[in-house]
Amino acid sequence: MRADYPREKPSVVIWMIAALVGAYILQLVLWSSWLNASSQVQADLALNIPGLAPSHIWTFATFWLIHDPKNLFHLGLVVVGLYTVGKELEPIIGSRRFFGIFALSLFVGALCWTAVNWRHGGSLIGSTAGVLGLLVLCAARFPDREFSFLMFFVFPVTLTPKLFVLGLLAIDLFAFTFYDVLGNTLPFSYAPSAHLGGMLAGWMAFCYLQRTDPRLFPSNPSPHLPNWIQRKPSVSPSPNAVQTATPARSPNLRIEVDRILDKINSHGFAALNAEEKRLLAEAKNILGRR
Repeated sequence: MRADYPREKPSVVIWMIAALVGAYILQLVLWSSWLNASSQVQADLALNIPGLAPSHIWTFATFWLIHDPKNLFHLGLVVVGLYTVGKELEPIIGSRRFFGIFALSLFVGALCWTAVNWRHGGSLIGSTAGVLGLLVLCAARFPDREFSFLMFFVFPVTLTPKLFVLGLLAIDLFAFTFYDVLGNTLPFSYAPSAHLGGMLAGWMAFCYLQRTDPRLFPSNPSPHLPNWIQRKPSVSPSPNAVQTATPARSPNLRIEVDRILDKINSHGFAALNAEEKRLLAEAKNILGRR
């Protein structure tokens, strides 16, 4: 039945992960004792303030491919984060926008890092700023969707994307204030100014998409506000008010359902994620009450 459908294009997330893993393997080969050229490659591709000149301005586009060959854990976190966020965002915003926001987050992160560390020097490698920009966008789109993971591979923890991003923001602000600004050296490779720049770019992308494409990013901010901020009615609503309050969500819900139906028509029901299936079930319940 699906023979007449166009073949689905490879996900841009897979291409990005393949580029990162391929670059890391190449670094390991160059880092071997019989070549011993990894340090020179890293010096040529990393964003290095002492070597930043018009002839090396292209390092703004290459530093994200390079990771520390001795730190496989860093690359693993980047790959896991990119894949986890990508499977949620790419079907919604598309491959071009996804990669564009990733590149914008990297660029803004690199600019912030360069501005802060211009006097202190140093070099910047890795694509954490791009992943954090996408993570902020994902948290703004799905602020209260719970996810679970094993902290230190032992302790089960359940968080929402909003709380997770706020925790990362607090850590980066602390490191930025007491290390980057003062020019102190962290005991491990970390670039809080680049991370904050990537988060800023992700938030800017969310504000832009919320204003230009409300079908994908609804502009109603009330679900994202804490309960103690939201205005509460002084009088308990009557049963008639409760019944009339449900259809008020119908315009946004109808837009989401139309998008989901278009996705089913193009890619099949199996392409839906958990949030989209939940929206279909919610629309079914609303229509059933009518």
